[in-house]
Amino acid sequence: MTETEIENLLLGQDDDGFVDPEIILQQLLENPNLSQHVTRSVESNRETLVGYFRVAFEPNQQRQVLHIPFAPPMKVVPQVDAHVTDHDHVRVRITDCQKFGIRAEIILGQASGTATKLLVEIIASEPF
Repeated sequence: MTETEIENLLLGQDDDGFVDPEIILQQLLENPNLSQHVTRSVESNRETLVGYFRVAFEPNQQRQVLHIPFAPPMKVVPQVDAHVTDHDHVRVRITDCQKFGIRAEIILGQASGTATKLLVEIIASEPF
């Protein structure tokens, strides 16, 4: 692999200069200092918010609450899908969902004796 090909790969570009958004997103999410990354878009008159949130747990903590505001509020109460991307045995429960935001509880299957950070993916979109 040439130096240019390696540089393009690191930039998320192929030989034709095409930027692959999946590669860029993966590189962003691999940064342990990133606490959140949110995009909000409208496609076919349907608004969608996709967010990634790094949630910290202290030693022996089993539950953490995540509040995600929507500004401006969505037109209707969204449908929400949520999960942890990088760990098994973790549950994400949406405990409140409004036009102006959501509240999610992240619950570990078993408390850890060490501090832990988890990456939570939230997708909120207007219902079909």
